[in-house]
Amino acid sequence: MSLNFLLISDLILIPINEGLEAFKGILDLTNTLKFICEKEKRKVLKYKILLNNIKSDKNLILINEWLDEKGFWMFVIKQY
Repeated sequence: MSLNFLLISDLILIPINEGLEAFKGILDLTNTLKFICEKEKRKVLKYKILLNNIKSDKNLILINEWLDEKGFWMFVIKQY
């Protein structure tokens, strides 16, 4: 149950303030999943990142660039 909650809570990107260009996002997700799965003796689950209801503006461009730079782009399911 807690691993499933971790997956849900860590895969959400939420724009916080358009003016500050700040957003809450994925922080070291891959390492966190590996660590927990090793402790629980489980395989790392496949995961997808859902971008939902994000305005197509500079925030979305910033988020897309960051995901690509960090190697997470292949996990993204686009839904704007």
